[in-house]
Amino acid sequence: MRLRLSVWLPKKQGEIVMRLKLAGFVTLLSMISLGAGCARLGFSGGDETPRGPAFFYGVALADEPNAARVARQILEEGGSAADAVTAAYFTLSVTYPTAAGIGGGGICTVFDTSSRKVESVEFLARQPSGGGSFAIPGNVRGFALLQARYGRLAWAQLIAPAEHLAAQGFATPRALVRRLEMLVGDAQVSALIDREYRAQNEGAVREGAILKFPKLAHTLGIIRVNGASAFYEGKLAQTLSDVPSPQGSGLSLNDLAAFRPQIASSSRAMNNINAVFLPPSHLGAGIFAQSLWAQLSRTGLAADANATVDAAALQGLNAFGIGYLPPDFGSTSFLAVDGAGNGVACAVTMGRPLGTGIEANATGIVFAPNPSSGAEGFAGAFLMPVIVTDTAQERLYFAGAGAGVPRASASILYLAANADTSSINDLFATLSGGQTGPINMFSCARGFSAAGGCRYATDTRGSGAAFEAASPARARP
Repeated sequence: MRLRLSVWLPKKQGEIVMRLKLAGFVTLLSMISLGAGCARLGFSGGDETPRGPAFFYGVALADEPNAARVARQILEEGGSAADAVTAAYFTLSVTYPTAAGIGGGGICTVFDTSSRKVESVEFLARQPSGGGSFAIPGNVRGFALLQARYGRLAWAQLIAPAEHLAAQGFATPRALVRRLEMLVGDAQVSALIDREYRAQNEGAVREGAILKFPKLAHTLGIIRVNGASAFYEGKLAQTLSDVPSPQGSGLSLNDLAAFRPQIASSSRAMNNINAVFLPPSHLGAGIFAQSLWAQLSRTGLAADANATVDAAALQGLNAFGIGYLPPDFGSTSFLAVDGAGNGVACAVTMGRPLGTGIEANATGIVFAPNPSSGAEGFAGAFLMPVIVTDTAQERLYFAGAGAGVPRASASILYLAANADTSSINDLFATLSGGQTGPINMFSCARGFSAAGGCRYATDTRGSGAAFEAASPARARP
């Protein structure tokens, strides 16, 4: 029976309606959301990794440039890929809080060359024991576990850049402006935007205008000095617990103290010749990934990559039985590869842009919604950090991540399925030219080598960035 995909955009920006036409009957399957301002993605790199191992310290990619720049700095200071993504995350919590606020959670997939191990760190925001409107935040303890397991540098060194930006100010990035523009008229977060963003710049949100978040800087200072436990126990935890929930009870001190991120083996699949590692199968992201992979792995290098990805995304949503998705889950992805070939890909979410819009008193922390409270609970299923290695798990071939929209997840998996092809740059351009959210990719068709031959690509509409780490003597962009 022949399937035909029909795609069109309604007037409301950010939503795409897809229908599956089957033997003349039309069934509405889903609303597939798009990232803010989805135009065209392109390349931030080609065969541009340096040709001498003495100069190669890695590469960092993120949907917001400050985060990629800080991660690059950490790599140049001798940090590992895990150090770099940890610093990138905390920077994003300041410069891109619509998607990476402290109150949210996420998933990272890690490849460690020394142990030849690929595993996932899961720290999704969770439902509290008493219900209510707020999720138990996962990001702080999640990145603390990741960094303790795979990092080299001191914890404080990774938090300090974000704390400095929050305290001293930063130029409002285009990525944040675009996300905030999509929230005009959103009653749930309008008061927060007016108070924390518009009030600093004469009632407007403008690219390049200076933003400062002193309350968040103070919170980051506590986390920097006292570690992640200070967020989940003690005075800061008490402040979080004291905030009343609009519905049901607020977070309890026991909920916060008991939160633990989970280490799990990543689900392993195969592309043509290499091992592909997906989120663990017990997670929503893992279930969605396996559904996507089952379809994508059958197609190989398809003549029409966009049609293949669209069909896979629809099939995956159908398997979930999803009839509607919000236009924006408030999610983002980022990754880093260090000079030893270790790679970490991460995706985090607030459940919706700026979460609940409710801030814990004088902390700068905005709560994410309880994942059981509605459609926002699907946000974690569309976090897709992926790693590809050789079958012996000795060399990195691909690290990629997409977040927030089903098509971004399907696009990253399609690229992973074809990570051994030299035409992956063209595939990225083709997929990015379609209607998708931002995706980030690092790929080595012949396996990682410090001598070069690897490629990286990110959103080059002016929102995201990729920065190659180098010796301090080399010029930087």
